[in-house]
Amino acid sequence: MGCGQSPPEHHYIRSPFNFKEDGILIIKAERFRTQALNRQDAINRLTGLIREALKEPKIRRKTKPSVSSKRRMLDGKRHRSNLKKLRKLAQTTDD
Repeated sequence: MGCGQSPPEHHYIRSPFNFKEDGILIIKAERFRTQALNRQDAINRLTGLIREALKEPKIRRKTKPSVSSKRRMLDGKRHRSNLKKLRKLAQTTDD
């Protein structure tokens, strides 16, 4: 990224942390009893967030259903269709 360029869309941090209107990130760190440990914890969490934001998202590869799964689906549809046809025939003979 050169100067003045905005980062790619996947680089924006999506997190449960609080952002102010002006883009300032607020990370609360109250896990430890001392300020120094809490500060280090907040820094570690921030670096983890930045690392996660810089990762390339996985590319979704389109997949096709297998031939056997298509056949099973069509067999099931055919079976349901036949059941409905039989019901329809049974109704017309009852009249």
